[in-house]
Amino acid sequence: MHKFHFHTHKEETKSKFLITTAPELFKEKLESKKLANSLFEEYIYKLDFDMKLKFSEKFKNFQLMGIALCNFFENIDNTAYASFIVENKEKKIIKKIKSSFYLFHSLNDSFIIDENSFMYFNKENLARSEGAYLIKKRRRIAK
Repeated sequence: MHKFHFHTHKEETKSKFLITTAPELFKEKLESKKLANSLFEEYIYKLDFDMKLKFSEKFKNFQLMGIALCNFFENIDNTAYASFIVENKEKKIIKKIKSSFYLFHSLNDSFIIDENSFMYFNKENLARSEGAYLIKKRRRIAK
């Protein structure tokens, strides 16, 4: 008869996730307005073209998983493109946004917030360093 021995040592690693708003995440004061529909109600914050947002020191050594963004504040333009950059001492991640979708833009590359971490517009139109994901609804086909 065979005896099975189970490894009794268990090691658990629990990650701590934090969801925060722009006024908490960045030092600068931002203009805001309420965005609401039948599913949610929250505030969006305006990033001006010449603004460079510095991440708050209280988030130093946190890993940024992503940022929820939309490409409108004053009006909705479904053809507009915009690009933003998150940058720290070691790397620069460049993402692009198209249309008026409000999406969570996950970061594929690891980004640790340090004392030199910023978010700002890609005014120089640098090439995108990583893509974004958009889940489209399936079209219903009439039978």
